[in-house]
Amino acid sequence: MDGNSALMPSADAYNTALTNAQSSAAVFTALDVDALDAACTGNATATMTKADDLSAELSALVIDYNKVYGHMSCDSIAPLAQKAVYENSCNSMSKGILWTFASALSFAVFGTILLSLRSATQRPQIYLVPANTANKSDDVEDDESYIVDSDDSRY
Repeated sequence: MDGNSALMPSADAYNTALTNAQSSAAVFTALDVDALDAACTGNATATMTKADDLSAELSALVIDYNKVYGHMSCDSIAPLAQKAVYENSCNSMSKGILWTFASALSFAVFGTILLSLRSATQRPQIYLVPANTANKSDDVEDDESYIVDSDDSRY
């Protein structure tokens, strides 16, 4: 572990704190019990026993942390991500392109058939509409009729 990961700064800060605590515990446990007993009042032997236990716990914690950090590093995660993205997508991409092409082709064929056979399935209806005589003068009588297709939206 390099300790300078730009991707996991909080993990690096945690590792630094663990390492500093471990080195402080090692410095404390290296003190002479008799000198500590003379400088401080109380039971220095019990304090040193607790400090040794704490140092052992910190060492185990640093080892466990390094194992977890090693499994979460880019060296471990990158091959998994590459396999998931590149290999699996390359295999499914060819199938996806094939299905897209087949769907587009079938859509084009059936759309052309639908438009071609539309006139065969719907018969046009023709209506006879009398001429509009409201706009014509009264002296000219015209019996014209208009043929209107049912598709003509003006009528």
